[in-house]
Amino acid sequence: MTSTRKIPFRWILPLAQLAICVALLWPLRGFIALQIQGVAHAIWPATVQAPVYFLHPTAITVAPQLRPAGPSSDRSTTLVELRLQIPALLNFPCAFLGLLRIGPPAMIREIWRALSFPTIGILFWWLVGRGVEALAVARQRALSPVLLWPEVVVAVLLVVGNCGLLIGLMVDPSFREDLVFPWHWAAAAAGLWVALSATIVAARIAQWRLKRSAVFL
Repeated sequence: MTSTRKIPFRWILPLAQLAICVALLWPLRGFIALQIQGVAHAIWPATVQAPVYFLHPTAITVAPQLRPAGPSSDRSTTLVELRLQIPALLNFPCAFLGLLRIGPPAMIREIWRALSFPTIGILFWWLVGRGVEALAVARQRALSPVLLWPEVVVAVLLVVGNCGLLIGLMVDPSFREDLVFPWHWAAAAAGLWVALSATIVAARIAQWRLKRSAVFL
């Protein structure tokens, strides 16, 4: 019996998404550190010093002139938004856990989502990695790893939830007003997770067929 070589996607995918999120947030590390310090100060005010924000001298000289924002300012704002929102969008299933509108009072919500979603999202990427592994070896008529029904239930719920979101965004424009993210970014994230979650379902169906064919051999 030939051994089946597996690529450990269950570890590669979570670590890859974490690496991407860290790379995106790294330029904002100073401000993020101050936000974390503010949360720590709110919890342990006697132990942790309150964060101090400094205004750059150039901002003081430019601000009184009330210069209109130009294209470069718009690009900088968009870049910061992308750095903060992509980590959350990559881990979009966390939105279905009710984590969109909660967070420490001392921290900006966008930063909280950019930090918490990739951390909690490790579980979802791990499940996807198991599904990809199972689907890959199923072509070689192997059953490893064997997917459990709780994993399939989570995958089905993600497919249904993200499909429902996509339909709502396309059919009802007013549905877009309640979103925290720009609707087209949310639609792209939902579409990504429909495909990823469907991989788990497809892998479980392939394993079921293999087990069934083995019974009748």
